[in-house]
Amino acid sequence: MGKIKYSIVQRTVNLAEQALAKQNGTEDSFVPQVKFYGAAQQTDCLTLDQFAKHISEHHSKYGKGDIYCVLVEMVSCMREQLLLGNKISLGDMGSFYITLSSKGAEYYDEFSAQNITHVNVRWEQGQQFKDLLTDANFELVETRKAAAATMKQVRESYPSRPEEENPEGNGNGGSSSDNGGTTPGGSDTGDNTGGGTTPGGNGDDDMGA
Repeated sequence: MGKIKYSIVQRTVNLAEQALAKQNGTEDSFVPQVKFYGAAQQTDCLTLDQFAKHISEHHSKYGKGDIYCVLVEMVSCMREQLLLGNKISLGDMGSFYITLSSKGAEYYDEFSAQNITHVNVRWEQGQQFKDLLTDANFELVETRKAAAATMKQVRESYPSRPEEENPEGNGNGGSSSDNGGTTPGGSDTGDNTGGGTTPGGNGDDDMGA
């Protein structure tokens, strides 16, 4: 079984007090309370086609194409039913329903549908998703920001390939000189900066920081 990658991030936990201090002009004397938290880093993002293929390979009697069509139709039908105000229960997967965001009205009779600003889709976890912590394994990795900084430092620490002195060449792939012959760019230091990746570099905070 794979592992859930996570990074450790630093966050200010009393943001409301900080905002109030800024509003009152006392921000200079405000001491933020900082704590460290875990942030999930996504390993990959499966497309609908890839997900259908994955399902078809799990001892399914249906092919990828059949599963793909069902998933596409499910999205369309779920949208239709949610817009009808229905809640959709998908067994162990859980239930989907809508909530509303709206602008408040000062008086009851002043509120109307015009005050509704957004229709939100909510997922209520089914039993299969309520105990993920029990079966989860975790692996500590760098944040995307830290991984990018590391790769930048690695790239800058190695010399660039020298430019060709004779771009057209002399027909044998190199340029010869009186000092024994050299091939620009032909030096091999044994270092390979492009053959590896930094774990956690493709995760997202909240996917991550």
